[in-house]
Amino acid sequence: MNYYAYPSWYPLPSGTKDSEDQGGTIQGRITCKYPALQTYPKGRKAHEPALLTYAQSRYPGGSLIMFDLSQIELRVAAMLSGDDFLSKAYLNNLDLHKDAAVEMFGPAILNDPDFKLVYRHAGKTKNFSDLNLSSAATMRDACMADTGKDIPLAVFERAVSNRPIQRPGLWAWQKRMIQDACQNKTIVLPLTGHSRTFSGPTELIEQHRSEIVNFPIQTIAAVTLQQIAVTFEKILLEKGLTRCLQILNIYDASVVDSPADEEAAAIQAFEHAVRHCEQSGYWSEICKWSGTTIPLKFDQDPITLKTPDPIDLPSLKQALTELPETPSVPVKTVSRKKKTSVRKSSDSSETDTLFSKSP
Repeated sequence: MNYYAYPSWYPLPSGTKDSEDQGGTIQGRITCKYPALQTYPKGRKAHEPALLTYAQSRYPGGSLIMFDLSQIELRVAAMLSGDDFLSKAYLNNLDLHKDAAVEMFGPAILNDPDFKLVYRHAGKTKNFSDLNLSSAATMRDACMADTGKDIPLAVFERAVSNRPIQRPGLWAWQKRMIQDACQNKTIVLPLTGHSRTFSGPTELIEQHRSEIVNFPIQTIAAVTLQQIAVTFEKILLEKGLTRCLQILNIYDASVVDSPADEEAAAIQAFEHAVRHCEQSGYWSEICKWSGTTIPLKFDQDPITLKTPDPIDLPSLKQALTELPETPSVPVKTVSRKKKTSVRKSSDSSETDTLFSKSP
């Protein structure tokens, strides 16, 4: 039995941002809903499996490959702010999360058996929280959810208070962004003209400081991937790799369905697309505008089909078919004898992804 999910895609910009009841984006990123495949949605109940658990290549022996722009949001922040620490980390290919962990806990943790699982992950949480201006409590909760370790709140409070000292360039840029939003009531990005408006008195606008500093970072990261995806598609066509298909955009990553005999060529094509964007495309131009050049990097990982035992097919079917009354978006459940995993709709804005029961 095969189950197809038909996401609704929201081109940017949208009139509203994504919420529980309606989809959309005001942060310059393409999003989808019903189901929200970009976030690997689980069923409505705790025991129900994630939908992408069942995603398979349409090709026998084929692969679903995720091309992920490595730490693209941190790279955008380094480029926009010119922060010395962030820039040097990427120019010299340093481990930014390890260095942040050492800042937080001291060098002794490098020899701890839990370094990678706990301490480096805490460093990663700190780095991304610095971009969002997250509170110490939010950082601790996120780290607890990911690692299962209860790190003292004081560690994160110290990390928050040290932001102006450890990341002075980033801190100064964030302050300028907030001040500009309060004064001009709008943020307009260079080259593309993406914009976002903030209304109300200064006190109210300042409450949205995380969204203010996130808007240019998330939008530039999204536009970078969008150009890479378009260039990648052109290269695939030029090389005659017509069976290799981009099936999902996940903000700063692209999922590709490839037959086994085209996988190596697809990886090479994506590499060429990234280098084109970096050397003569959008990323090159935005780096020139900012005055700071940061290299791009990407990782490719296969999406491995996992089969829970037993498979709760009734719950999976319910997760695929239960939709809110408004807006009404059709989700079909069909049977197929031929196991084709993903097929593109005639509407280029819509892709339907197959979830199959494994033998």
